[in-house]
Parts: sequence; C-alpha cells; structure tokens
Amino acid sequence: MLVSSEESKIIKAFRRYRNGERAGNNKARTWMVQDPETDEWVGAKQIWGLYRNQKCGEFNTSDAISGLRDFNVAPVGPHGSYLNSYFEDAAAGRVNPPCGNEKPKKRSRTVSVTDRDPFVASYARARAKGRCEACHLPAPFSDNHGSPFLEVHHVVHLRAGGADTPANTVALCPNCHRRAHYSSDAISFTKELKLIRSGA
Repeated sequence: MLVSSEESKIIKAFRRYRNGERAGNNKARTWMVQDPETDEWVGAKQIWGLYRNQKCGEFNTSDAISGLRDFNVAPVGPHGSYLNSYFEDAAAGRVNPPCGNEKPKKRSRTVSVTDRDPFVASYARARAKGRCEACHLPAPFSDNHGSPFLEVHHVVHLRAGGADTPANTVALCPNCHRRAHYSSDAISFTKELKLIRSGA
C-alpha cells in the first residue's frame, strides 16, 4: 500500500491524470503503469511528468521507468512497437544513451518451475553428436567440461503441457534456440523441429 509522502504524490499524479491533466503531448507508444486506485493502465511518462511537474519532453522514458520502480507502481511494457522504434532511433543516432541505473535495485519474486530430468537433456545432447539438430552446424564452442555447447529445447513447451522426454527435445545452438522462442518465424520453425523429432 502506498503510504509515504512521495508515494502520496504519485497517487495524486494518477488522480490529476484522471481529471484530465497531461504532462505534455506524449505518443501512446510507451511503457504503461497501472493506477493503484482504478487498475487502469496509463502512460508511465505521463504519470512521472505529473509527479515531477515536468513536461514529457523534459525527460527520457528510461528516467520515468527507473523513477517509478521506486514505488509500488512499477511500469510494464513496452507496449506496441516502442522498443523497435527506440532501436531504430538509437541506431540512427537520434537519441541520447539511456541513464540506466548506477545501483540497480533488487526485487524478489515467486516463480514456479517444472522439474526436468537431467538424463533427458544429457541424452539429447549426446544424440546430436556436437551439431545443432536444426541448422546442423557444429556447436559454437565447448563448455567448461570440454563438451560441445548445445541447449536443449522442448519442441512442445513444458508450460504448454509438453513432455520432458527425448522425443520432445532437440539440442540446438544458441542462435537456433533463440529463433525457436523469439524470431518472427518461430511458429514455422517449431513445425520444422517437430518434423525433425518425428523423423528421429
């Protein structure tokens, strides 16, 4: 619960926003923060600007994010294409480096994990014989035990009910592993991985 005088000012910033006040003209492609009184999502820069009595153009989004994280109203996002746009702006030299955090704060969180059989992962790596089972290139380096470094990926993710069995695992190089999770063709790539396993 927000109790300190500074946190009270944050609450007032949300109320000012609900009453129609704005901290300048800020595009919607930004990080969002949840109003602790209404659960509505609003732009983090708007709330930080109202809290600081500044216009959005007087500070960076990273300033708002790091500032709001000091309170119980941590922003989430980015929403929409904000990070892609920021990357393009940074690559073109149109933005200053973000402030970052000289002393990053630590947060505790509770997570649930699925138990994995280490022998399944070991078997998948041995079956690959030092080569990525997707691109077939040699492992990019050896681990600290001298073994080819490959990452074991569950074709049907464990969180989606996939089995922790050799038939549902592939040993991938780091690039292909990230491709399976984050690429624009992740869905079609996963179909390819399923074919690899079904033909094993």
